Amino acid sequence: MDLAGSISVRSVVILLLILSCMVTPAAEANVTATVYPKLDIYLITDEAPAPDGRETEATLRLRSIMAKVPELRYQLHYVSWPKAMRQVEQRHDALIFQILRTPQREARYRWLVADQQVPINLVALNRNPKKNWPLSRLKQDKDLRIACPANTAQCEILLQQGFDENQIVQISPQQQQSLERVLLAERVDFIVVAPVDLQRNMQRLSVAASAYQISHKLTSTDDYLAGGLFLEPAVRQLFQQKFP
Repeated sequence: MDLAGSISVRSVVILLLILSCMVTPAAEANVTATVYPKLDIYLITDEAPAPDGRETEATLRLRSIMAKVPELRYQLHYVSWPKAMRQVEQRHDALIFQILRTPQREARYRWLVADQQVPINLVALNRNPKKNWPLSRLKQDKDLRIACPANTAQCEILLQQGFDENQIVQISPQQQQSLERVLLAERVDFIVVAPVDLQRNMQRLSVAASAYQISHKLTSTDDYLAGGLFLEPAVRQLFQQKFP
């Protein structure tokens, strides 16, 4: 091979090397890049920001979680609990925050990130003589009435603990009455609630802590950031990577 031919071959080789360096990163980027849907994250209305824009502790904890997945864009929505559950169960791009994880719900959701452990207690008015009865006696009292939000983990927990369906009063959102109002009206003997929610709601109703008693602890369970069964697989995998 003459000198010109040798230079020509070397030139082609060098050009190919340069092109490979330019093409390979782009090809790898195309292979690894994932397009995630913008997520709608649903919280209950009680977690809506204050009039001055100040966010609740729960919302701030959620934002802290989402800061660890900067790949995801999201928007927060504050709605009724039934609406939040409908959205997350039917869509691939919706999440729900502060949903209690229970055995009955285990297979119905994609459990992404544990938030915090939540105690669940019975609460009675101080003037109710049943407030100090042991659980075994309460379960045998056919006249006992305990209120819980309809179709929630709290109602499931009561059944798990051995209370009879006839003792449980499920309060639907359509009634526009909080558990605390039902208790204050003495329509029931107890309500089942997380103490942090109880205290916040009683303060809103201007009810002193001396008027009620947080009594029997039924259980303690984690609440979660979760998605439904149709949740986009790439979103679920991303959370698994970030929160192993």
